[in-house]
Amino acid sequence: MLEEKGFFATGTVRENRTAKCPIEDNKAISKKERGSYSCAFDPNLEVLVVRWNDNSVVTVMTNMCEVLPVAQAKPYTRKEHKEVLMPQPRVIYDYNKYMGGVDLHDNGIANYRIAIRGKKWWWPLFTNVIYSMIENAWKIYNIANETQISQLEFRWQLTLTLLKFNGQAEQSDALSCETMTNPSHGRPSKTALTEDRI
Repeated sequence: MLEEKGFFATGTVRENRTAKCPIEDNKAISKKERGSYSCAFDPNLEVLVVRWNDNSVVTVMTNMCEVLPVAQAKPYTRKEHKEVLMPQPRVIYDYNKYMGGVDLHDNGIANYRIAIRGKKWWWPLFTNVIYSMIENAWKIYNIANETQISQLEFRWQLTLTLLKFNGQAEQSDALSCETMTNPSHGRPSKTALTEDRI
């Protein structure tokens, strides 16, 4: 095990990786109020498994953190349009505090992922590239500028800019089409055409 080799770790795991663990499943936890959690500890392996209900159910496994003392998270709820306090197991709090860049990147994408399904196999890959570009652009913007903005505000400004640019492009295309359909031939000649001119 990791602990025998001197390694201590905390990370998320899929539900199917905890099939034999005596802990409530995702379906049962998701029916409870937000902030509810279930946990199980193996004294032989000294491994703790915690399943917590946030926006979705998250499962964390650790050999270094504990459930108590319970922290207080302040998530924003769309139903009440404000931040509310809810219990958060200590292991979840520590994981969010110290998780690495890849997890932060994935978390940033997940916060504003748009649920659009495509029939093509490559569609999730394509949309994930777009989400990654937006996430990275937001981070670069905050590094390059003294004034820090939230990802939501950055996405809002990006959307307005793209809509404005698209509107200008459509206007330019319309003018080009109008010029092509109504070409200017100049003023007609007042004198009859001679054979030389023909």
